[in-house]
Amino acid sequence: MKLKKYLLTSVVLGLASLGTISAPAFAASTPAQTVTVAVVNYDQLVQSSKAFTDSAKIFNDKFQQRNNDLEALGKELSQENSELEKLKQQLDADLQGGKLTGSQLKSRETAFNQKAQAFEKKYTDYQAQVQQLQREMNDFQNVELDKVDKTVRDIVAKYAAEQKISIIVDSRAAIYYVNAVDVTPQILKLVQ
Repeated sequence: MKLKKYLLTSVVLGLASLGTISAPAFAASTPAQTVTVAVVNYDQLVQSSKAFTDSAKIFNDKFQQRNNDLEALGKELSQENSELEKLKQQLDADLQGGKLTGSQLKSRETAFNQKAQAFEKKYTDYQAQVQQLQREMNDFQNVELDKVDKTVRDIVAKYAAEQKISIIVDSRAAIYYVNAVDVTPQILKLVQ
């Protein structure tokens, strides 16, 4: 019986040393560590942060005018496309009506094709400009959001250390929690 108790104690102590069973449960001299858990609405912190506001202003200053110019060009191209459609319909109607001679028809078809090709080139250039602007905006946003994220995380980590909070969890990631304090309002004051 003593051998069985000795083996059981050895197994338990061995498992405790491997981290499988918590050692403080078996060692009376080691005090239990208290874990303090808090939750935070991380999206709210990021979007309310001064770093995010500053980044958004830089983004608008950098890209707003180009975006407005491309929107205006898009509207011009839309109007030009409508005019080409009308010319095409008129050309088709004249062709069907037999009102034009061979040389007149050829001349109008040539003029229409030149306008259509010029429009196609403008539209292709427009699409390339839109795609380039979109890439630049995405790259800028990714870099800036990384900076904002790092800034907010550093503020959260500093707050946690000062308040002796062991874990701060994003409230969206927590499925269930009890006895966790929402520290969003306190950290909001620090990020703004």
